[in-house]
Amino acid sequence: MRGSHLVALLPCVALLACATSMPVEPAGPPPVWKLASASVATGNDIRGTGNRGPISESIQGRSISGSRWDLVVSGGHLRGIGNSEEGIDISITTDKAEGMVHGISFSASIAIEPAGGAHVSGSLVGSKVDFTITPQAINGRIGSAMYNLNWNPDNQQYDGQMAPGGNAFLKLPPVMATWSDAEVVTVIALLLIGA
Repeated sequence: MRGSHLVALLPCVALLACATSMPVEPAGPPPVWKLASASVATGNDIRGTGNRGPISESIQGRSISGSRWDLVVSGGHLRGIGNSEEGIDISITTDKAEGMVHGISFSASIAIEPAGGAHVSGSLVGSKVDFTITPQAINGRIGSAMYNLNWNPDNQQYDGQMAPGGNAFLKLPPVMATWSDAEVVTVIALLLIGA
């Protein structure tokens, strides 16, 4: 009797294992966002082509983690460990980001446009930054590369070129639409530079 119960239970356990191992696809369209465009298809990952190669980091709420970074965006600060396994400590306001990245001064002015998008300029980790981001495009210098990316609704990502480097892309997860615009552009700049 006990053996027949076990045999009957095995198919249920197998079904449960299959049901829980399937990846969950996000539902619904990406958020309407005046600063940028998000991709539901990436789930919680930010992916792209940075100055130092591919980027693929996970964002859970206000934490960024992965093979290169372990950062938290909270209370007007961005703190944690960067690509070089050294400290990052940046204060972020609505129009400025300042602090230290790997012992190097970080300073950027952030101009949020009322109609949508932002212009970011300054010196980040010893590299010049002067770029604009809108829901339609990301253009300008970010670190050692010039980016010319346009939103591709079919792929739900920014596609285009970086020079030097060639083909480039950037996918932003919907969770970033819940952050302040200044937090988003600061994190994008740091990740693309490879800080």
